[in-house]
Amino acid sequence: MSSVCFIADGMLGSLARKLRIFGFDTLYYNDVEDFKLIEIGEQQERILLTCDKILIQRAMNAGISSVLLDGSGDVDDMIHILRNYKINFVEFLPENSRCPICNNILDRCDKNSINKLIPEKIFNIHERFYLCKQCNKVYWEGSHLKKLREFGLFVKRGLNDTS
Repeated sequence: MSSVCFIADGMLGSLARKLRIFGFDTLYYNDVEDFKLIEIGEQQERILLTCDKILIQRAMNAGISSVLLDGSGDVDDMIHILRNYKINFVEFLPENSRCPICNNILDRCDKNSINKLIPEKIFNIHERFYLCKQCNKVYWEGSHLKKLREFGLFVKRGLNDTS
């Protein structure tokens, strides 16, 4: 997994969740002032992700590594970030994911240890479960996996496109 860490501004919630799911340490706040994002970025050596031209200028003036995104879509934005920092594509693997809610690392857990945290139907049809020990959210390999893998393929194709 990449050692690059990000902080995304309030306009990039969907992208922040996807970065987390793909294993990138990504802070996201939708209610924090620009100066605080810059402060956190500086203190934690995080790359600021934003579509805000004024914020990017402030970050650059403060010496914070940052990426100006056009917000055209999560696939294009992720391609732009990965290219900009020469990060090889990271294939989606549930065991490498971070919690899309709080950014904590997910732990694979014993199915029987979480049976009271999930609906019985889910418990009965799935075998692999992952627990966020920070927010106590449980994840499983459900139907959303197909969409995440497709997203990953679009990003991979975009990274390989040299035109």
